[in-house]
Formats: sequence, structure tokens, C-alpha cells
Amino acid sequence: MTVTQTRRRSRRRTSSAAPGHPVRRARWLLVVATFVFTLFVGQLFRLQALDGPALAETAMASRMHTERVPALRGAVTDSSGTVLARSVSTRHVTADPELLRDFKGSEKRGLDSGAKGSAEALAEVLQLDAAELQKRIEDAPGRFLYVAKDVTPTDWRAVQELRLPGVRSEPSSVRTYPLGSTSAPLIGWVNAQQVGSGGIESVAEKTLSGTPGTIAYQRSATGGRIATTAVDISEAQPGRDVQLTIDADIQFKAEELL
Repeated sequence: MTVTQTRRRSRRRTSSAAPGHPVRRARWLLVVATFVFTLFVGQLFRLQALDGPALAETAMASRMHTERVPALRGAVTDSSGTVLARSVSTRHVTADPELLRDFKGSEKRGLDSGAKGSAEALAEVLQLDAAELQKRIEDAPGRFLYVAKDVTPTDWRAVQELRLPGVRSEPSSVRTYPLGSTSAPLIGWVNAQQVGSGGIESVAEKTLSGTPGTIAYQRSATGGRIATTAVDISEAQPGRDVQLTIDADIQFKAEELL
């Protein structure tokens, strides 16, 4: 072999190891890809195996929503069992104004879109002024609005059938006095929070009030309950009745004479 041929082979071997050679580039790309893949696998392992339970718990907590369920207040009766005061279950209808403003309407259910269509549908069921409700929906600054308070269970079921986005309800109750003003100073009254503020209603508050319950569930981004998830219910314990020694008929006649 000549000296010239030896030098050519030497140059050929030297040039194959040059930094810009395709083989060397491929090797470097493989090293980088392996390194990146290792980082990815390590991060995935950390998220799933190490941080997974904590992240799942945080996500669950962000979705959980707990509602207070008021206890139905006990009744006040006269000596013969005639009801002088009793509580009736109702619902406070609430809504997410933003979702109602974005409502697309429903041709099948005959509902127009937006705040106008939502207000008209709700107003018809709840006997409200549609124009006023529409303005309240359009002007609401946040994502919570009381549509109506102390709605009967029948009317609430009718609202549910509308299937409007973001429309929910809160459990509540109203105190009624079937005999009107008869024995009113004795019976007393309750405030807006259904707490006794005078008369027997106040004196027997602990007996009449009962113990509130709770309902906990996972809520979606639109505010509705995620149907496939469990619901944790703690039943409210209703208050106990209080029977007085007075006779409602005699009391009524006595008040007429005074």
C-alpha cells in the first residue's frame, strides 16, 4: 500500500468523526431524546405515585359542595291539638346569571335564548314580572342570583322541568299561623332566619328548632350535581311540637270580648 492511499484512509476516518457528521448528530439526538423521555417518565411517576393522592384529594375538595338543610320547626298547638303555628317546606330558587345570559334556547321546549328567554320561562312558572327578572339577570354582577324565595315544592318541580342551565334551589321553610292573630302575643313570631323572636316561639326555641342537616355532593363547572357521583346526606332532625294548655276557641272568644 502506498503512502498516499494510507493518508486518504486516515483522512476518511477523521472526517467521519467530525462534529457535523450525520452519524454523530443522530447519536446526540438519541441521547437528548432519551434524557427527555427519562424526565417525562420521572415526572409522570411523581404525579401518579407520589403526588397522585394529594392531587386527587385537592381536585375532590374543589368539586365538593355542601348545602345546609334546615330542620322543619315543630308545631305549636292548643290543648286539643289545634295547630296554632307550623312550618311549611319551601325552596329558594337561585341561578347563575352568566349561564342564563348564554342560554341557547330550546326550539323543542319553546324557549327563547339568552336572558330574555330564561326570564320569560321562569316568570311564567313563578308568576314574576318577566321584564324585571330579565333586567336582574342582565345586570347581575356575579354568578349568583336569587330568582325567587319561598317557592312551593310544586312550583319548584315546574322550574326543574324547564331544564335551564345554572338554575338551582336552596331548602327553606316558612312559618304559618292558621288561626291568624288569635293568641298572637302568646305564640310569638320567628325572624327571617326562622328563629323564635317572641312569645312561646322564643321561650321554646330549643324544643321547636330541631337540628339542621347537610347534603354534600360533587358539583360540575356549571354548578349542577354530577349525576354519577355519590351524595352524602345527613338528615335534618325536625323540632318537637309544643302543646299549650289554652283552648283556641275560648281564647278567640275572649279576645273578641276585649
